[in-house]
Amino acid sequence: MKILLVLAVAALGCSKKAEDTPQMKCDAAVKREVDLSMARRRSTGPMASNPAMQKMIDEAAPKLKATLAALCTTDAWPADVVTCFRSSSDLSKCKDGLTREQRARYTQETMKVMTEARMKVGAEGIGHVAPRPPRGSAAAGSDGAATPK
Repeated sequence: MKILLVLAVAALGCSKKAEDTPQMKCDAAVKREVDLSMARRRSTGPMASNPAMQKMIDEAAPKLKATLAALCTTDAWPADVVTCFRSSSDLSKCKDGLTREQRARYTQETMKVMTEARMKVGAEGIGHVAPRPPRGSAAAGSDGAATPK
């Protein structure tokens, strides 16, 4: 009986902590990254004064966290990138550590989640973001940006 107890204690002592698994590291890193990014979006630009857009952010955040955490795990983001997302104040530098393919998937999946959330906000009639005019149109300036009237 004593041997069984010693083996059980040894097994528990040698097992990895849950936060040490790649999935848990990705979850923590992505949660922080999304929380910081969404907070920045809420406080600056057109989203800062638009309750509908803030609702969109609130609705998109959980799905974005789940999507990016899964991507972090399946794409095996480098440990230094995960650590960067968990601790850096300059998140754009963290993305620089991803391969071209990883970064493309990151961007594609982020845009997909945000577009779905934006469409939902528009579909509910609680907000609308006007599309940009096509480049070269009369409403676009020489740089392609919309010109104020």
